[in-house]
Amino acid sequence: MQRSIKDYILAEIDAAIPEGGLNVFDVVMDYPISAAGPVEADLSKTIIHFEIDDIVNIKLGFGSDVVESVYTPGDVANPATTSEREARCHRVNYDVGVWASDLSGGATSRLVAYEILDKALGGEMARQKCKSVTGGVEITSFNGGKFVIDTLNDVRVFRVVDSALDVRVYSRKDSIMIVPDTVSQDPHFTILGTPIS
Repeated sequence: MQRSIKDYILAEIDAAIPEGGLNVFDVVMDYPISAAGPVEADLSKTIIHFEIDDIVNIKLGFGSDVVESVYTPGDVANPATTSEREARCHRVNYDVGVWASDLSGGATSRLVAYEILDKALGGEMARQKCKSVTGGVEITSFNGGKFVIDTLNDVRVFRVVDSALDVRVYSRKDSIMIVPDTVSQDPHFTILGTPIS
């Protein structure tokens, strides 16, 4: 999901600005500045960030999450197996932001990044395109946020804040369980009785 969203947005940047858009914009799947250490954000490019805020894991249907079960018969030498596939739905909420400095184009670069995000993530056509390109990441909602001006190490930073992307994805995992198989008896096989004395 993370790689697919990043690749999708990078492709949208490249399509919007074919002559060097990837030299001006960068996509990071994390908040670009760590609160734990010194501020070392590279502001030579306009940064578009996606930070996971919340994940909700949802069961499919009632009971277990097993959506498919395949039984393979066995014999005495090879036991039977049952292969089960478990599936789950995940609703993921991203905080989406833009960081543009005077060095990377300032307010104009912020607006261009916002327009790219709105085109790539907003509306039904964007939902269908994202799902197709990413192989299953479905946009359920996107809101645009608001524009603010901050300073970072005495550099003006033109930001988009309070923007959120909600997506829905599905995961699956397979397991193989060995189950006892019935052993049929050869009807011609007999054990000769011994008289009891």
